[in-house]
Amino acid sequence: MTGSEPDCVTTGRLSTERGLARRDFLAAGAALGASLVTGCGSTGGPRSPEIVRVRLASGEPSLRIAQISDLHHKGDVAYAEEIVSRINSLAPDLVCFTGDLIEDVEYLGEALELLSGIEAPMFGVPGNHEYWSHAPFDAYEKVFASSGGAWLENRVATIPEHDLAILGVAEQERSAVRSPQLGRSLLLTHYPAFIDALEDLRFDLMLAGHSHGGQIRIPGMERAFVPPGVGKYVRGRFDTPAGTLYVSPGLGTAVVPFRVNCPPEIALFEL
Repeated sequence: MTGSEPDCVTTGRLSTERGLARRDFLAAGAALGASLVTGCGSTGGPRSPEIVRVRLASGEPSLRIAQISDLHHKGDVAYAEEIVSRINSLAPDLVCFTGDLIEDVEYLGEALELLSGIEAPMFGVPGNHEYWSHAPFDAYEKVFASSGGAWLENRVATIPEHDLAILGVAEQERSAVRSPQLGRSLLLTHYPAFIDALEDLRFDLMLAGHSHGGQIRIPGMERAFVPPGVGKYVRGRFDTPAGTLYVSPGLGTAVVPFRVNCPPEIALFEL
């Protein structure tokens, strides 16, 4: 296995309670204090996202997939417009979204309108904040379908021209996972640790979010701000028995409005 954090695995369904644990505040406060003392990383909100390119093709790539995750849109229109512009400049064949577009349903219309500016078919799955905010999934379905893609709440989309099947899993529903039916297969899930439940199934690529990459990464405290449902898969690429997993550190922030040593990211995969 490759990747950043070979520590213990946290599995199981996440709590639907929105209350913040005391340890979250303590960890955030400690991390902020440490960053101010050491001058370590950025303590501001999201800045321009980095573009990370991941080449998985052995020869000439035939498919380019962009991944975005965890925007947690709270009204920063200029930042969301920049993300859309950066994605369009990459000219991907597909865009995959791995959850948590918003935290509060009042921002859903604005966020989806901004997302509709992406000039490629979009395929996406819900994150825990989609459920917590009681967002109406029919609104997502309409925008994703109008892009030429699909909202995949325990559903499969097939794209024959790319010989690709995309399976989207909501929450951590093992019963929703089935064998791919086309030559290439892609799994979308919000929760990275879910892939440990896949048993003998295998995918060419699995995309997840939720972790925010730790969001606040102080040396010696890299896992202080990692939520349940992440396990050892905190950020980046991992080679697993089920296939290649990539965990996005996301684009926004949660709980506290800053990142430390963990810039936002758009990933571009070449298959």
